[in-house]
Amino acid sequence: MTTLTASHEIFVPREIVYDLWDSADHYGIWFPALGNATRQEGNPPELLKYTVDDTELAVTLADLNGSTRIDVTQSSTTCIDLPNNEDGWHEVFTALENYLSAI
Repeated sequence: MTTLTASHEIFVPREIVYDLWDSADHYGIWFPALGNATRQEGNPPELLKYTVDDTELAVTLADLNGSTRIDVTQSSTTCIDLPNNEDGWHEVFTALENYLSAI
């Protein structure tokens, strides 16, 4: 099994980014794959954990005083519902930013 990690900085406060990852109303539009996920325990608003099929996904949100660094760690690169490379995650981050600019 191969672990994958990707990071992205977004110039939005962490609480807003957390809501986008935590609310099905939001992620159902910009990242529908989370609709198939099971939410695990985390440490809001710093950490969200999901399981998609047999793959664990940890989303860490670091507050950078007005911006947020998003770190995703995926336990496997074999899940068909999740991006399985860094470029795929950057497409997800782009979709997140496009969604933010539309609301």
